[in-house]
Amino acid sequence: DTNIKKCVMIVIPHTSWFDFFIGVFFRGTFPIEINFLGKKELFKFPLGIYLKWMGGTALDRSKTENKVDAIARIFETKDVFRLSLSPEGTRKKVNEWKSGYYYIAQKANGIDLLVAGCGTGHEPMQYAMSAPSLNITAIDLSIASMSYGMRMAEEYGIKSINFHHGDLMKVSDLNKKFDIITSSGVLHHLKEPEKGLEPLVKILKQGGRMSISLYSQYARDLVLNPAADYIVEKGYTKSEDDIRAFRRDIMQLPDGDVRKMCMSSTDFYSLSECTDLLFHVQEHRYTFPKIRALIETYGLELHHVMVESPVIKAYNEMFPDDPAQLNWEHWDAFEQKNPTTFAGMYKTWLKFKGDTSVHPLDPLIKIGLL
Repeated sequence: DTNIKKCVMIVIPHTSWFDFFIGVFFRGTFPIEINFLGKKELFKFPLGIYLKWMGGTALDRSKTENKVDAIARIFETKDVFRLSLSPEGTRKKVNEWKSGYYYIAQKANGIDLLVAGCGTGHEPMQYAMSAPSLNITAIDLSIASMSYGMRMAEEYGIKSINFHHGDLMKVSDLNKKFDIITSSGVLHHLKEPEKGLEPLVKILKQGGRMSISLYSQYARDLVLNPAADYIVEKGYTKSEDDIRAFRRDIMQLPDGDVRKMCMSSTDFYSLSECTDLLFHVQEHRYTFPKIRALIETYGLELHHVMVESPVIKAYNEMFPDDPAQLNWEHWDAFEQKNPTTFAGMYKTWLKFKGDTSVHPLDPLIKIGLL
């Protein structure tokens, strides 16, 4: 297809040095230019002139840059580049192909990420700075919040985010599917969270990853319920004056009063965040079993639980038989013993059930950059 300007073409089998000449012959039968890579030493005069005429591009292997990233960078510098390569990685017979060609294609083409409920833009900007090659779409219902995010992205020179005013329930209107979807602090405020998850699953690509962040029942019952009862007792409303009065009164309570536990959340100190923390009219709280029931309805399974290193260490000591930290029952038992572990929110990464693929961004997910 002459309309395809950039692609990775895999050529098999590759069992002999003579395959190069066979490839040259068949290349001549195609109506498009097909490119290949070679170490930079081969592109010196006079051989380099011939190799470039044949569609070759020099690859500098002496640099410390990851080879996949180096090749993806070559794609970025060219308007047309159809790279042919052998997935075997050797001229010997192999049982499995190398996966480099897949990651090259992913990085060269860019990875599409959707932030469903971007708020003031902090989350998509964090992703943009962690992985600059991402193509990020950020949607939110609040025009004011999104406008602020757009201004901040412009101020920081971030150009990889496309902001859209839209409803999470209508993400199909974007007319595309995504490699990565994240939704933080949104689903648990919907009347029926499962109806918010369903449209997101429908636009997740096969082999993709999804992150949902939800409130923990154990943590919020312990940390927030005493303060919530105090709000009802005193009759505070959602007005800004009442929220300020509530915070003032809480801070004046004696040390050790359980109602002051809500002050351990940084959200307490921001007017808008405190509204979400304690004055939101609709809120669902979850446990790991409840999250499991929610996601398995849509053919998803647990991929990774985002926690700090000390939590991973404690979990591994408690459950040495689960080094991947993917056992739902174990996490529930761990949280019951350590109920403030997810005092902020759960951040769980999901994938389609039975998916054994390796996603290009899995390393960033595992170290917490996404």
